Amino acid sequence: PSFFIIRKEFSVIIDLTIAKILMVLDFLPLILLLFIDTIRSPFFFTTISLSVLNGLYIIRFMIILIKKSVGKIKKKFKLFFIGTMISLPSLIYAIIVTLQILPPIIQEIVYFLGVGELLIGFIIIYFSVYDFPPFYEFEWRNDLKRLFIINNFTKDCLFYYNFEKNKEEQIKNITFTKNDYVSDIDKIIPGGIIGIEQIVSTITGTLNKKIESIKGKDSVIFIEQGIVSSRLSYILIVKNELESFHHFLNSIRKEFESFFKEILINLDKLSEDKEIIFSSFIHIINNLI
Repeated sequence: PSFFIIRKEFSVIIDLTIAKILMVLDFLPLILLLFIDTIRSPFFFTTISLSVLNGLYIIRFMIILIKKSVGKIKKKFKLFFIGTMISLPSLIYAIIVTLQILPPIIQEIVYFLGVGELLIGFIIIYFSVYDFPPFYEFEWRNDLKRLFIINNFTKDCLFYYNFEKNKEEQIKNITFTKNDYVSDIDKIIPGGIIGIEQIVSTITGTLNKKIESIKGKDSVIFIEQGIVSSRLSYILIVKNELESFHHFLNSIRKEFESFFKEILINLDKLSEDKEIIFSSFIHIINNLI
């Protein structure tokens, strides 16, 4: 774990200098143990303290990593964290057994308890790293610009979100008019609403090829097709092309289609103001980011 956390990309969430110092200190216990005559030596407990300190820093790193991650990779990190926390007490059992401070029978029980916990922890860690998804960038939220959920056939915008506004401001202006998103999209997509319509037309006209992203001069447009309703296109506009956005847009689609499934099935029969109906999705978006 120490070598893992000193990678350059982790500099945005931890101090790599401290991580490198702790990595060096992590090797000291191995060196000191070669020169210690007895496990009751103060140096023995010093080595244990250094290991605990490094362990605490790694735990802190893993907690930050879980908070910064999304989707499947977040679940994998959580599983890895659980496995680590289960296996850690085995270190205490190992110290107790090494010190030989308990009666032989109890010490044997402690030994098998330690081995059992270590084994369970390692099994959980194994499943957490098995089929590990691509590693997502940490600062992906800072690159978000706009989200549009559009009816491919009517070209109506069912839902619109401006990520460059704070959440409170978004909730305050929870409903929007066509003029709102038309005037906004003119600023970020060449051709404005006509540009969006061209994107949608391209998507609906492409039967054999799945379009996932379109690169522009100052932005990248990620596109996800609806599954519950193939009439829908989910369009995410961002500053830079990051792998995380494929997952994020896919999560948006799943949440939207799950939350409004019955409405989407009968979308053609919907006569009410669609923008108002779908505006409650803003709360789910706020939870996703």
